[in-house]
Amino acid sequence: MLFRKLAVLTLFGSLLSGCGTSAIQKNDAEGPKSDESVLVVGIKTQPSGPELYGMHFLEGSYSGEAVDFGRETAFPVINGKGRDGYLVAKAKAGQILVLARIFATTKVGKLESYLAYCRARVMVAEVPKGKVVYLGDIELAEGDRKLLVRYGSDLVSAQEHIRTNYPRLNGLEPLPTKFMPTKC
Repeated sequence: MLFRKLAVLTLFGSLLSGCGTSAIQKNDAEGPKSDESVLVVGIKTQPSGPELYGMHFLEGSYSGEAVDFGRETAFPVINGKGRDGYLVAKAKAGQILVLARIFATTKVGKLESYLAYCRARVMVAEVPKGKVVYLGDIELAEGDRKLLVRYGSDLVSAQEHIRTNYPRLNGLEPLPTKFMPTKC
């Protein structure tokens, strides 16, 4: 029991720190090796809306028609907020990644969060080998005192962003994502 409490406290501390994992790529990043891929996620906010503080992709597994992941103790495979409207990070090929947590601050400084809960529909992506892939866009908005998350796609803008800001990453292509319920 003590171990579980320490694990939860450690995880909570990492959530609040706002730091990213080493998976977050710098502008001079090289292309992926054969056993990994570079993932690109667009982050859209409105001028008067919430600002992204961080997001967590956790490793999951399929469980029938649902996806399972360690909600309380799993350490994020990708933890960060991105730059200039995009999160660009590396992940190991074969991983099943679940967008499980999104944190944002409102204009009055209040921290809001989206946490995947039992049977919530979440974005799921299987990491391919040796590619630069676009998972889609995440749009954040405030609604009725909670964080609203919408999903979209603007591949052309993502390709332009990568061409301009990450010149060593070539061939951005869309990666089909699934939206699946989480296992309870």
